[in-house]
Amino acid sequence: NPIEVLPRLLDILYKKIGGHVNEKSFKVLEKHDRLIQGDGVNMESIKDILNLLERIGFSADDLVFASGGKIYDDFK
Repeated sequence: NPIEVLPRLLDILYKKIGGHVNEKSFKVLEKHDRLIQGDGVNMESIKDILNLLERIGFSADDLVFASGGKIYDDFK
């Protein structure tokens, strides 16, 4: 479940590789370090994950979403 796992992963990465706090007071990982979330990605889960990032103080720049063709079908 990304809602449970992502906060732990982001905290670990921020502590181990570092980052900075941006002008909006969100934590941003180092320039070339990001997480990829591809499992279970749909429009609803993307909203939930982005809301989570905001609540825990991490920037949306720290995460990249990936999906197969199913998400495309959801737009039709």
